[in-house]
Amino acid sequence: MNTVLFVQTIMAFVMGMASLLLVYRILNGYLNRRYQLSEHQNAAYGIFQTGIILATSLMLTTIVDPAVNAVRIFSQAGITAYEGILVLFYVMMFVVIGVLVTLLLIAAATLLLFSFSKIDEWAEIKNNNVGVALISAAVVVGLALVMGENVGHLCEAILPYPQTMFIR
Repeated sequence: MNTVLFVQTIMAFVMGMASLLLVYRILNGYLNRRYQLSEHQNAAYGIFQTGIILATSLMLTTIVDPAVNAVRIFSQAGITAYEGILVLFYVMMFVVIGVLVTLLLIAAATLLLFSFSKIDEWAEIKNNNVGVALISAAVVVGLALVMGENVGHLCEAILPYPQTMFIR
């Protein structure tokens, strides 16, 4: 059982780092191309990025736990190496769906927030307006706190646990 716990810990770390790095790269690439935003010498953009990364972390917390628990469930069934590869594929699909749902929710929240306000947040962040960046980041993190559990449940609904896959 200790080996399973070790594998779960390593898997959670790798999934978390890969997911956060992916979101960071996508965010930087998109905002740099679309709005010519860069974190160099712009504290407001750094604050906004921090809010997005924290929100992503909060939402992915609900995705990593069920995906990693799938390893424990399947390891108790005494799976073969081939079935182990299937389990890893299943876990990776769970993470991919979770990251996509998380990106969509954060993008939707940001677009809705910025379209309902009377100021141009992107211009304000580009002009290093820290107050606007803090409020924008707080709204995105707040949404992540509200939506976090639902993201994990949505992922489980899209890709349910294959409970009868390895019955012997």
